[in-house]
Amino acid sequence: DLFLVLARAGGMGLPDEAVKFYAGSILLGLETLHDRHIIFRDLKPENVMLDGQGYCKIIDLGISKKLDGTMRTFTIIGSFHYMAPEVADPASGYGTEADLWSLGIVLFELVCGFLPFGSNFHPLDQRVQIMAAVRDENLNFSRDRRLDETRTLNAARFMTPHPGRWENRVVGGMRPYPI
Repeated sequence: DLFLVLARAGGMGLPDEAVKFYAGSILLGLETLHDRHIIFRDLKPENVMLDGQGYCKIIDLGISKKLDGTMRTFTIIGSFHYMAPEVADPASGYGTEADLWSLGIVLFELVCGFLPFGSNFHPLDQRVQIMAAVRDENLNFSRDRRLDETRTLNAARFMTPHPGRWENRVVGGMRPYPI
């Protein structure tokens, strides 16, 4: 799975070409789900398997949901390190855009080799601390190493805690994002 690929990289992130390949492959999978009005809700490296040619296959659709006519859901569900802020506080509901936040977290991890928020917190014991980190911490791409600005911006553009701003970013699906 993609988690093992990251583990083998030893916390250093993956080369640009690998990040682009995996990101594009995951995007195609999410786009297929979203075109069918299905929200995945648990995108993380552990739920991305690789086939014999290295293409990503999204697995474990156990908490996925087919959205009804409102295109919103209100359940707090998923893996906290990858969960969009609107999922943790679903007063107005959320849609497929929550999967794009999770993709941004995965891209960050592929580029940097570590999680952007709450990486020092255990997901089962410290959910509140993880979500507070998502809400309050600044996005920091570097741990004593310099990263190319283009790589970091491509990951960061998916992570916005204001779902209403997605309308300016997602036009006609996800393809406008150059990875």
